[in-house]
Formats: sequence, C-alpha cells, structure tokens
Amino acid sequence: MSATGRLGDSTNGFSYYVVNGNKLGFGAETGFTQAVIRSGDVIGILLDLEESTLTYFHNGHNLGSAFSKIPGHPDKIKYYPAIGFYEF
Repeated sequence: MSATGRLGDSTNGFSYYVVNGNKLGFGAETGFTQAVIRSGDVIGILLDLEESTLTYFHNGHNLGSAFSKIPGHPDKIKYYPAIGFYEF
C-alpha cells in the first residue's frame, strides 16, 4: 500500500469503511452494510484462519462475513490489523 492508498486497496489488504458501509478487499470496493456508525460505537473484527473469513461486528452485532478465502498460512503470512479513523 502506498502512503496515499487506502487500507484494502491492495490485493492483500482488507478493510471496512464505516463512512459509506463499503468493504475493500482483493483490490476491489463493494457495498457491505447499511449500518449507521456513531461516535462511541464499538467495531469488532474477527479473523478466522480456520474458516478463511474476516467478519465485522457493530456494538456486538455480527455484520456478517465480509471476506472469504483469506490466505491462511500463518507460518508464511504476517497479519497487521489496522483501524483508521477520521472525522466525518
């Protein structure tokens, strides 16, 4: 990812943008959820390497699996969870 790119823009990056409900992964942006996120809400992330899925939560509510077929070779791949915030 370049310094001007967004998380998820690369083919190896995955992200959920709360400002518009879209997800970015495998180099593509698509719609994901209509959940309205407000100040004070809690966003959770579950990376399940056994199922090869990435799931997001909003205040404990499962928003669903955003990505499947996540590469799952922990001995060969390093994962760097990141959350980005900016003022709406």
